Amino acid sequence: MGPKLRIDCSSAGVWRLIRRHGWSWQWLAQRALERDEHAVELWNRDV
Repeated sequence: MGPKLRIDCSSAGVWRLIRRHGWSWQWLAQRALERDEHAVELWNRDV
């Protein structure tokens, strides 16, 4: 097993990192219309 790395960071530090990389915190408004519930169920069983 490889080396483990532990990083402690404040909430403000996380937000600064997110903004520095041009990312944003987003929540999905709804599920994708193309979502195939049957395929998701089969995948969950396999995994």
